[in-house]
Amino acid sequence: MNDMSRLPVLSAAGLTIEQPNGEALLRDASLELYPGEVVLLVGAVGSGKSTLLRLLSGLIQNGRSGWKISGSVATASGGTIDLAHVPCPAGALVFQDDALFDDLTVRENVDIAASHAPTRSAVAETLVGALTRGIPTEGVVSARSGGQRQLVAIARTVVADPPLLLFDEPNSGLDAGRVVRLAGILEVIKREARRPLLITAHHVEHLLPIADRVVFLDQSTHSLVPLEKDAAAIDARLRESGLAYSAGAPAAAAPGVMRRAPAFWQWRFFREYMWTLCFSPEALLYMALGGLLIGFVTTWFALRHFPLSSYLTPLFHQELLASIGVVQFRILIPLMTAVLLASRSGAIIAADLGHRVYSHQVDAMRSLRIPHRLYLGANIVAAALLASLFSVVFMFAISSWVSLMTWTRIFPSESSSFWRDNFFRAILRFNDPVPAGLGWVLAKTTLAALAVGAVSIPLGLARKASVLDLNRAIALAVVATVALVLTIHTAIAFLEF
Repeated sequence: MNDMSRLPVLSAAGLTIEQPNGEALLRDASLELYPGEVVLLVGAVGSGKSTLLRLLSGLIQNGRSGWKISGSVATASGGTIDLAHVPCPAGALVFQDDALFDDLTVRENVDIAASHAPTRSAVAETLVGALTRGIPTEGVVSARSGGQRQLVAIARTVVADPPLLLFDEPNSGLDAGRVVRLAGILEVIKREARRPLLITAHHVEHLLPIADRVVFLDQSTHSLVPLEKDAAAIDARLRESGLAYSAGAPAAAAPGVMRRAPAFWQWRFFREYMWTLCFSPEALLYMALGGLLIGFVTTWFALRHFPLSSYLTPLFHQELLASIGVVQFRILIPLMTAVLLASRSGAIIAADLGHRVYSHQVDAMRSLRIPHRLYLGANIVAAALLASLFSVVFMFAISSWVSLMTWTRIFPSESSSFWRDNFFRAILRFNDPVPAGLGWVLAKTTLAALAVGAVSIPLGLARKASVLDLNRAIALAVVATVALVLTIHTAIAFLEF
């Protein structure tokens, strides 16, 4: 396959990879991948096979998180990448744990990759139909079986049409029948798409017939060693490393792949976050309870439990109602909105992004050249901001109504028009369409929402090595966001009053 008359799609030289703990995986290794060839990458568990694939997909960079990378990679386009200075986005990766986008359907998982592919490939779209035949395309992808999810992950990567396809244990979640069908699909990709396939595998029995070469990642010499395409030879070499392999995909058409504009995906993610942060039943109930509490407490205790209320209420009734209205609108409702949203939204954002990081969904977006910061971060901030503004209005409407009901209970003989004329008297001023203090309310609400995003998004996107890291990020997001919004409201209160 390595005919010198043909240019390689990728040629790596002097490739050195050192883990953050200082342990070397590769030293001065070389690798060439040619159009339309399948290369099996085998080696012991922990030898660095998956790390090499992540490096070639641009997910590992020298100096980041303690990795030390050097060497150069030349591509068919004529460019050469110095790995010591820039990442190497040479291919797209099919992750071992699939890394599908759980909040999207099967169809949308494929469509989002097609929408961000540099070109449209009829061959790739045909292969997608073969891979996803028999898999329901609607409903969230998390409802699909492990084998189905793995096939969808492969289809998503194929339709992205990268110059190099990287597969990390693609047969690990499949039964024997699907492994045979998967091998057939990979052979079609090899023949029709003319893309090199670099595949890591422990179970190579069904993949050997389609492989052109086998490369062994030797832990003892930190090098890439060619092996014979022979099961016995591979097994013997793996046994020397303490690991022997053992024997461990679908055709006809699924619905056509749709390439959608970035605006569609912006709306898709924004809609999801807006529902979760603002319009879901539990979010509305959460805000309604806050409004109910403020409306009752401020009215009941101001009119019934301040000193000498039986004597002073008739004298200051109108002023008390006006004060209650101002306190609710300008102080308590914005503050309660900020605290409730900070605690709930901060936890949701940190949990959502943390899960995407821990399950490699963010890495999958990066590998497929999907702008995750735009689709996730920007839409989270926009949804948090609109949720805050809506919640202020919603909670004030609830608190006002509860205030009226409480006042009516205290003064059953009074007309509701008396309450309305005085409650809103200092807010809705005569001949002024803008409520008094609206600018301050908007300033506090906007800054609090931005603070929630500024704290919880970085915490969510930080590296997650375990579920404990995820839990810590959620707890820290709640504490930090609440503390920050309280600080913002305190500072603005000094300016406002």
